[in-house]
Amino acid sequence: MRVLEYHFQEMHHSLTHATVTATLGYDPATYDSQQIPLPVDDLKKAYGFAHLYYNKSKRHVQRTVDQLNFAHIYFDLRGSIPDFETLAATID
Repeated sequence: MRVLEYHFQEMHHSLTHATVTATLGYDPATYDSQQIPLPVDDLKKAYGFAHLYYNKSKRHVQRTVDQLNFAHIYFDLRGSIPDFETLAATID
């Protein structure tokens, strides 16, 4: 399962892969996220579809982090996210 697909569906059942892709105008599972100038704007768009709102309050950040599948990110995606690969290699 793709990390962003999992994340959005965990945030709200209506945030399917197809819905998020249509809302953003690109497939977040395959698009190079490092090329997105303001990722927060895309999160706001995607969450807004489900009437969820993104802000950086501790409660909202914790809600978002709680929905991430870190094992999937670490084991399956780290090679496809260069900055994360650098971080993970440094920690390892």
